[in-house]
Amino acid sequence: MMRLFLSLVMILAFAVSMFAADSPPPELYLQIVRGANDVKAKGPGWKPIGPKLAKRLNRVAPWNYYWETTRQVLEPAKGKPRSLEVSPGRELEIAWVGTHQVELCMYRNGKLRRKSRVTVSSGMTIMGGDVTGDEAWFVVVRKDKPSVE
Repeated sequence: MMRLFLSLVMILAFAVSMFAADSPPPELYLQIVRGANDVKAKGPGWKPIGPKLAKRLNRVAPWNYYWETTRQVLEPAKGKPRSLEVSPGRELEIAWVGTHQVELCMYRNGKLRRKSRVTVSSGMTIMGGDVTGDEAWFVVVRKDKPSVE
């Protein structure tokens, strides 16, 4: 199980289409997702994730349930990183860095933990977060609008 989760830590980028050189940064969606075996959501406003994302996560980290705890729309500005608090002590920084790329940096207590440049596409990028015996956390950045069940 841990080996499967660690493989999720590697960035999964799916390139389907790329943007032209003079295209503005795309609108992106950020989801914070909790995977667990809890039948009910732990927090108010938590929702089950959509089937597309659930299928992807279940292949790598097979929990019985996945809950979207947060969703935000991001509009990265070229050369201007945007920081978002993922959870207490955890922050995601996202920046439009090239013609077709965004850079994602995950911080824990102010220290850089993961950094990746990914191609912007109609797919999604998943960064694994903390994992315990009872749950796992994921940061999902995607171009297509997420659906929930």
